[in-house]
Amino acid sequence: MTATDSNKDIVRRHIEEAINNRRPELWAELMADDFLLHHPLLEPGRAAYEAALQTLWTAFPDLQVELLDIIAEGDRVAIRYVERGTHQGDLMGMPPTGRTYAKHGMTMYRLAGGRLAEGWLQEDDAGYQQQLFG
Repeated sequence: MTATDSNKDIVRRHIEEAINNRRPELWAELMADDFLLHHPLLEPGRAAYEAALQTLWTAFPDLQVELLDIIAEGDRVAIRYVERGTHQGDLMGMPPTGRTYAKHGMTMYRLAGGRLAEGWLQEDDAGYQQQLFG
């Protein structure tokens, strides 16, 4: 397996096993301790990222991320995906609406030492909010 294939596999495992199968214990293996996520709505850092996912899993217990594309070159892996879920739990003080959403997004990851080191995330947050809260 090439380094590029290995990097793609790490990102795929992060999405399909850690997020979709709700296995945060895999982050110690897949994500650097000082992982840095760049997202306009989140604080930087691994702890904030993990907390955000815990919040999403509570609010959307059926949350799933479908990988549409995965492209890699060198230490970078880019993914295009659609995230889906049904609002069934509290979301930052907002009671469940029972509505479903499909949010498209793209993330570029940088890997170092066989782990996720950094990520740049862009999602359709406006469309997401419109679908849930009208």
